[in-house]
Amino acid sequence: MSQKAKPGSASSKKVVREKSAPLLRKAVLRRLPQRLSATAQYRVPPAPGLLEHYVQLFNDVWLGIGRVFSEDDLEQFRVALRTNLQEAWTASPYSRVLVTFETDAPPKTSLSWRINVEALTIADEYEHWVKTRTPPLFGKHPDAKIFELARSLGAPAEVPILDIGAGTGRNTLPLARAGYPTDAVELAPALAAILREDAAKEGLSVRVLEANLFEPGLGVEPGQYRILLLAEVVASHFRTWGELRGLFQIAAKLLPTGGVLVFSAFRAVMATSPMTSRERCRKSCGVTSSLGASCKTLWQTNRCSSCRTSPCWHSKRRTCRPTNGRRPVGSKLGPADRIYSISQLASHQWSCAGSSTESAEERGGLVRAKQPG
Repeated sequence: MSQKAKPGSASSKKVVREKSAPLLRKAVLRRLPQRLSATAQYRVPPAPGLLEHYVQLFNDVWLGIGRVFSEDDLEQFRVALRTNLQEAWTASPYSRVLVTFETDAPPKTSLSWRINVEALTIADEYEHWVKTRTPPLFGKHPDAKIFELARSLGAPAEVPILDIGAGTGRNTLPLARAGYPTDAVELAPALAAILREDAAKEGLSVRVLEANLFEPGLGVEPGQYRILLLAEVVASHFRTWGELRGLFQIAAKLLPTGGVLVFSAFRAVMATSPMTSRERCRKSCGVTSSLGASCKTLWQTNRCSSCRTSPCWHSKRRTCRPTNGRRPVGSKLGPADRIYSISQLASHQWSCAGSSTESAEERGGLVRAKQPG
């Protein structure tokens, strides 16, 4: 015979369960961090100027998994991240800072983080490009300006060209096909291999030097080339004025009298407004003029049969061609192509501020070697 529960005993009490959805949600969220676990690794570019952005980024991520950092904890993370960002940037702009974190074992609601530097070079960066990107890596078409310049110097056989930072041969191969004795310098082995292979397939006599322009033993004899070409190298890879000065010093040694150094660079032209023809061409054909000058100055004055109003940039066609994201280079040498003395440029003390007396058309990217004086 079963015993009756005594009045007031625990078994006689009814269990009252909470049914309020808002209260239940609060209870669940309060205990959720004890049940959450996470492991992650972030690879961030080594930009010291983004320090505070990175700190806020990681703080937001950690808050999302219930890990609340105090001000002292965040400051400790900030100091470590600042040190590693600076170390990575000093090593190479292609390096990465690795931030790894994992939650501590339950029921703890803390996490542990680690910061390391992954030192990478430009060669590593382009090797990754070759593995992950669809060619062509640097565009389909060569620069129109280099062809116009080369033609102005004489017959193709008399104008040897050295393409520095040639990549996969966007300019090198078309120049060699046109009969110009063309060699290439490329420091990324993955890109140099592609260039060699493509040149061999076409039977082109292109020597590919796998080297850094600024390191000794380049293997180029002074006076061997009449044109030194750096297309999208200065703007993309030069980091200091010393590198620019070094380029002029090397050009002064390698170029003969009358030789030409050609390089492209991005220039901020303040307080200028687009000319009407330039704006029409941009809107109608999807192209823009280079070096901040007008279409009429840098491009052919032929009327485009496509938009009827804008001059066409291509020297052989009567229609404007879209650039697919690339800025076309003017096919005619205009006032934007200023001629300098190489000896002057090699010894010039470059500063960040340009001369206020030069107009936008006077500051350009073409340098012609000539005797001092």
